[in-house]
Amino acid sequence: MSTDLVTIATFAEPAEATLARGVLQEEGIPCFLEGEEVIAALWMLGNATGGVKLQVPREYAERAVAILDDAAPHREEEPVTAEPDPADFEAEAADPAEAAEARETDPGDAMAARAFRAAVLGIFILPPLVSLYSTWLLLRLSPNEKPLSTAGTWKCCLALAVNLLVCGFVVVLVRLICRS
Repeated sequence: MSTDLVTIATFAEPAEATLARGVLQEEGIPCFLEGEEVIAALWMLGNATGGVKLQVPREYAERAVAILDDAAPHREEEPVTAEPDPADFEAEAADPAEAAEARETDPGDAMAARAFRAAVLGIFILPPLVSLYSTWLLLRLSPNEKPLSTAGTWKCCLALAVNLLVCGFVVVLVRLICRS
């Protein structure tokens, strides 16, 4: 077996990488995860380290990629419509609580809500670290995804404002400490 390893996939979450490794090992392909321990212990370094890399010996690379492609769930994408569906507005008008719950289940709105909660929590618990996490969540909101609801947009703006205030406070505090 060659010791020349090739990265065939990169994952943001160690759990996803472990599942892919299990699929390949079931097929008899030796594989290794690079960066799994670092990201599992210090999740905030995931983007800096490039994620968890799934590596296989060079001679197994093509077969491994084919196996992972076959194992990946293939989803049919919903067609994108230019106009909003009037039924959505009727449902929202009929029961605002259900409409709010539906928006919270949207991945973008859920991430915006999580960033807002982290920003507010970051005021009281480990301000710089939790604020960094909240900022990281805000950066992960992709402009190519489904647009945020009005509530999601407000939560993003408020989370950003709180994060900036916490950051400013920490900078002022550090400068005061350094002067004394």
